[in-house]
Amino acid sequence: MNLNQFLKKLKYKYICSNGRNFQGIKTIGNKGNGFKQKYILLDNKKFLLNIPAILLKIFTKSLYRNKFYGLFLYSNGMFFINILTLNLNIGSIIINTTNNKFKLFIGSSTILHNIQQSKFINNLELNPGKGSQFCKTPGNYCFIINKNLTFKTKILIKLKKKKFYLLHGKCFATFGTNFFFKTKKLKIPKAGVNRWLNKKPNVRGVAMNPIDHPHGGGQGKTSGGRCSVTPWSILTKGKKTRKKKNKFFIKYL
Repeated sequence: MNLNQFLKKLKYKYICSNGRNFQGIKTIGNKGNGFKQKYILLDNKKFLLNIPAILLKIFTKSLYRNKFYGLFLYSNGMFFINILTLNLNIGSIIINTTNNKFKLFIGSSTILHNIQQSKFINNLELNPGKGSQFCKTPGNYCFIINKNLTFKTKILIKLKKKKFYLLHGKCFATFGTNFFFKTKKLKIPKAGVNRWLNKKPNVRGVAMNPIDHPHGGGQGKTSGGRCSVTPWSILTKGKKTRKKKNKFFIKYL
């Protein structure tokens, strides 16, 4: 089989919800009519351990994500696509392992117990075996601060946003920082380009009737007469929206 035939199997049809929930009720406005594209499957969970992989191809254009990927080939013949780290070129080798015996290069992943302090890591797991959830955006990284805590299984980690987290020592992480590239601002020549990008026209609340929006109504040009809110009277500027407290989160500087 050709390389392109393997790539087709690693992509699937993305069903766009267009801002609606499972009942078909509209929950997010100004969405719909996006262009059909295929979604790329990423290997967030490291299933194959102690098997080296080689980088074959780099994808510069990514669908639904603003980052670069790499196509890797395991030594047993399996392909997978993963997020690129800095200083990875075509032909570089990585490995996913839980042992200390292997020499780990940039892009390789291992558990937090095997990583030295103050080394840049990315693609962190919150729970062992759940898959990477932290530090996945371009140019993002974090590092280990302390491994000798009173909790022997926990490790203290500092994120780029000066947040501190206590994670289990068996969580996977990859060496290095995520690949970063500067994107040019997209020039939109016509209104149809926004419709390809799954965006619908946005109407100001001041221009609506009072039955449609809290800012609507009034004679002439009015500026709302109150703090800016959503159509459901929820404050939009500065109100905290986090409902659940994260059990891993410790401190914010």
